[in-house]
Amino acid sequence: GRAERCYAPTGLRRPDFDGAEFEATSLTAPSPGPGGERPDHAMRTAWGGFVVALTLAAFLGVLQNGFVWDDARNFLTNPDYRGLGPTQLRWMATTFHMGHWIPVTWLTLGLDHVLWGMDPRGYHLTGLLFHTATAVTFYALACRLLERGLPPDTASLNITLGAAASARFFAV
Repeated sequence: GRAERCYAPTGLRRPDFDGAEFEATSLTAPSPGPGGERPDHAMRTAWGGFVVALTLAAFLGVLQNGFVWDDARNFLTNPDYRGLGPTQLRWMATTFHMGHWIPVTWLTLGLDHVLWGMDPRGYHLTGLLFHTATAVTFYALACRLLERGLPPDTASLNITLGAAASARFFAV
């Protein structure tokens, strides 16, 4: 794709910014790391895998739990979310169940019911997978932000380790 030209506002420029225009790139597009070096993608992938493994290991025990806290009101005594038919979708889009309007959450819970029925392990597995995906996304974003925010001579390994540490703290 075509890169968009933009300028950093004066108050947001790094001290070493020379005022020249730069290209705004996608957070997912490959880009050189500090000092123009390419980050070691195998190393970044390995540390991303570590974030996944740590997140799964920390929360795998959730699969042994039943429904807890407000689940009785949300799931056990609430047939309105169960499924993905027109009636359920209308309810999901219009309800303020227990004071909250959360249609996307209800949509995923309706899908959980289609996949798992009323087995709490399925609902917990979906939550665990969403949390793990969010932790990996956080790691990828942290890599990109640290690449752009730290001084140009920062080693790629330091950026990767900093991003992995921040993602671990986020995940756990």
